[in-house]
Amino acid sequence: MTANIIILSTFAFFSQLSYSMHLIPLVWLSCLLPVILFSEPCFTQFGGFDLPATDTLYDHKIQSIFLYRNFPEKESLPFLVIGQQGSVQLEFDYLIPSPEELYYSIFHFNKNWQPDELQSEEFIKGFQEEKIYSYSTSRNTKVPFVHYQLSLSPGQFIVSGNYLICVYTKQKEVLFTRRLLISEQLFNCTVDFVSPFSHDSKRTHQSLEISVKTHDVPVANNDQELFLQVLQNGDYNTLRELKSAHFVKADGFDFNRPDELLFEARKEFRFKDIRTLVSRTPDIQYWDEKEDGYHAWLIPDEIRAGRNYYTENDINGKFLILNRDVLNPVTESDYAWMHFTLKTGYELDYPVYLYGAVSDWQLKDEFILKYDDSRKAYTGQFLLKLGYYNYLYAYRDDAGKVQTEDLEGNWYETENQYMIMVYFRPFGSRYDRLMFVGQYNSNL
Repeated sequence: MTANIIILSTFAFFSQLSYSMHLIPLVWLSCLLPVILFSEPCFTQFGGFDLPATDTLYDHKIQSIFLYRNFPEKESLPFLVIGQQGSVQLEFDYLIPSPEELYYSIFHFNKNWQPDELQSEEFIKGFQEEKIYSYSTSRNTKVPFVHYQLSLSPGQFIVSGNYLICVYTKQKEVLFTRRLLISEQLFNCTVDFVSPFSHDSKRTHQSLEISVKTHDVPVANNDQELFLQVLQNGDYNTLRELKSAHFVKADGFDFNRPDELLFEARKEFRFKDIRTLVSRTPDIQYWDEKEDGYHAWLIPDEIRAGRNYYTENDINGKFLILNRDVLNPVTESDYAWMHFTLKTGYELDYPVYLYGAVSDWQLKDEFILKYDDSRKAYTGQFLLKLGYYNYLYAYRDDAGKVQTEDLEGNWYETENQYMIMVYFRPFGSRYDRLMFVGQYNSNL
């Protein structure tokens, strides 16, 4: 599959625990998704953009992608502020035995992630195509890979807004894309988590009321110029957008209509601690070595819908690369086939998927579980690097939307992180300015 394109996202904490480990042989995954090609080596902002502006993986040899903010501390919220210190780090593994030349380009989009009118020289300094120079090869692993790193700073960007990082090979084969936000932080927000107005939602949903302070920036008509977006745990499938405030003040706008920002609370994310392959753990039943590589069978899960809620610490759907048995998990951790099981007792009317940052918050075919009638359960095996993984089981409803309710349930006390973005497009402007980005915890 090719696409004619003239132009051309996560969180990484690498904690180390030291133990000894004898690595188990594993054959690395060789299958590829169809390659997407650029039609020309010189890229411009104009000419159409045929790839979706989403966090998308196009080559299965790319694994363990992280895009995170590392100033003042490592954070999962990938955004930069123009004129301030800081950087974001992009890291990923390329399952190849020796380094290859890789490149990246950056593109600007409007608030709805559609191409806008800006040309590259209007939103980014320097060349639009840049080479990735920082990489290191794996050590003592049976799955060979090259770990690539890329750092981006606010000084590289001219204007605020939505950006997409596109990584590709020397032959212009797209490997993956990641979203990045560049903010001006000229506005700020205050957030109140309130009890849902609807009685049916009080024990299953979370409701937000938000006040936006615009300070000295004149906003003439908020219905046409000011746009508020909110999403839960970095999952763009949960995105809500408002452009009409309930109350207008001299220096801001209040979005506080009852249940206007209402989210399914879900439950705390499930987790699997797979930081070692040399012994059983509370999450690993047993392991084995086969012809196609190393396999670990994980403790089976059960449906949680209808069950009582209990507090459990999670990392809101993300995953960490960790390893108890090596000093540097980034380059010394191996990959293995991890076997997940969801006990249902019967076959459901819809396909079941592993869902979270590990699947780019998408229902992907490579993360589908199949029903095993002999076990009365859904099973799936997925190639993962050793670490700590959060996830949910999800499905697609009749309207095509991602749902977890029937498998996980919802409970209003669940701890969730909400990301708030405020966009401003004054009359006559050619792009959407991002004036504020912030993250708020429902339990703080």
